[in-house]
Amino acid sequence: MHDMRKLLLIFIVFISIVHLFTLNNEPPLEEDTPVYILLARSLLDGAGYRDASYAARPPHTVYPFVFPLLLAPVVFFSGYNFLLMRFIGSIFAILSVIMTFLLIRNRSDDLKALLTAVLTGISVKLLLFSHLIVSEIPYLFFSLSALFWVGKYKSQSGAVNGAGIVSALLLVISYFTRGIGITLTAGCIAYLFFEKSGGKSVMKKILFIAAVFSLPAVVW
Repeated sequence: MHDMRKLLLIFIVFISIVHLFTLNNEPPLEEDTPVYILLARSLLDGAGYRDASYAARPPHTVYPFVFPLLLAPVVFFSGYNFLLMRFIGSIFAILSVIMTFLLIRNRSDDLKALLTAVLTGISVKLLLFSHLIVSEIPYLFFSLSALFWVGKYKSQSGAVNGAGIVSALLLVISYFTRGIGITLTAGCIAYLFFEKSGGKSVMKKILFIAAVFSLPAVVW
């Protein structure tokens, strides 16, 4: 076990170096990125979550707000620093590799967890998307974290406990990072139902997750 963790640490250091040496400050070409940045700017200006690219600045209702909030500190302290914005993506990519290891280890052994984490870390798509200043990589981390904690929640007694609260909050954060997160929540609820082993407590867990998720989702 300790050897696998050492190997994981060595691999994390390796991919961290790769990410650092591939960062750049070139203007992004993706059509979503300016929208996220302008939404971050709007929040910092105190104008609320509005489309600054329109003269009337209408409320924005398409992209959820977690990623603009992640960009906001960079915009506040460093302006439109694309290198630092890409650095945020790299951080979440590396955290996703670690979370992949933890998630698989809960369902299998350390060797399979390490191999899965390594395959995830060397994925060209992971490196590419982490440098695009888009919400996919933060969503990857939050969704993996949600799956990890839902697995813990399933094995604990009672509907309202630490794992349940963390699970529900991560599902909410995932949804407000990318709207597709609603399917993640549906999948986690289905998992709790079909893997049930606790009778009525399982239904209470499902209701708890659904209630915590639904309240902010309906408001949005």
